[in-house]
Amino acid sequence: MKIIITLLNIMILLLLPEKNNLNAQTSFFWQHPLPTGNQFEAVKFINQQTGIAVGAAGTIMKTTNGGVNWVVQPSPIYAYLWDVTYVDINIWIVVGVDVSSGNNGIILRTTNGGNNWVIIQNQSGANYKGVDFPSPNAGYVVGAGTVHKSTDQGATWVLQPTGLGNFYTVDFYDDMIGAAAGINSLRTTTNGGLNWIAHTGVIEFFLDLCAGISCTDSSTIVGGVESGSDYVIRTTNGGLNWINYHNFLSLNGEIMRDMEMINNTGFIVSNNGRILKTTSGGLNWSMDTTFIMPFPRGLLFMGVNMTDENTIYLAGAGGAVLKSSNSGINWNYLTGYQTALRSIQFLDVNTGYASGDGGTIFKTTNSGSNWNEINSGFVRNLYSNFSI
Repeated sequence: MKIIITLLNIMILLLLPEKNNLNAQTSFFWQHPLPTGNQFEAVKFINQQTGIAVGAAGTIMKTTNGGVNWVVQPSPIYAYLWDVTYVDINIWIVVGVDVSSGNNGIILRTTNGGNNWVIIQNQSGANYKGVDFPSPNAGYVVGAGTVHKSTDQGATWVLQPTGLGNFYTVDFYDDMIGAAAGINSLRTTTNGGLNWIAHTGVIEFFLDLCAGISCTDSSTIVGGVESGSDYVIRTTNGGLNWINYHNFLSLNGEIMRDMEMINNTGFIVSNNGRILKTTSGGLNWSMDTTFIMPFPRGLLFMGVNMTDENTIYLAGAGGAVLKSSNSGINWNYLTGYQTALRSIQFLDVNTGYASGDGGTIFKTTNSGSNWNEINSGFVRNLYSNFSI
């Protein structure tokens, strides 16, 4: 499980071999038909081949070959599209904001895999930001002071009695149990949205934004909150009690940059060289005083990736890539370039990529022992990479 605290940009980059030489150096290039510069806010894959990405200016794009090629879908409205999900291979739902009307919430629906899209709802002031379908018969859309529910695969939507709240994200464990969160807003339901419980004081300050929420089982909910010093909120009893994990950072005015978990083992990295570890699924965290780190305090970490519970990679300022093979007891400094690396992702135990400022991309094929720079043909900062 990985919780992304801040989503700055989603740029879809795929590795493609040269046609005439399968062993040739791979290269990166834009997956836009025309690099318009439109920002993407969300991407969703229903399987390894078929996915849809949405973003600014009503942009909807679809791939049916794992991202090798993308086709622009005919959007019926010039809107800022925030999120996308699927009901099945043919029915997809997109939510966003009608920029021409100010902040009207827009729900788009397709029943033929994206060939045609229809405006299902245009709700005044709703400002839709998130959507989730735990099953074909239960779908939820959230926005400014509103949660809407569909029981007919997104064809119609009914307002839920949530009370006031500015919601950005929604996630359901099943048809009945779910959570919605946003700016100083956190609600949970156990009866499919008929009633919502407000959890006040969990999100601590008025402008704190819970940008991601995840219902990992019927009683455990984990969220990531953007603040002056980011923190994680967690409950294991359906919201009766919450624990906020951030004091170890906020004491020094630090900001959590990235987090990743495999089973009950997880790591958090911060902007001041802090490394935190849990082996209890986030119940308890240990500070980096238990770690032996062969580098000075003050290194800006930006990305963490785990290939298993023992093997962890970190990426950060100065082109730093660090590796631990014993679950964080010891760390080895693998690289030290001039460019800040903001994200790191491994496809398997041997092959990984690190990306960062100025379009920088590095690749390793031997578990990080050696890294080769790849010409991305891109000069903007790269904030994230991912594998499918």
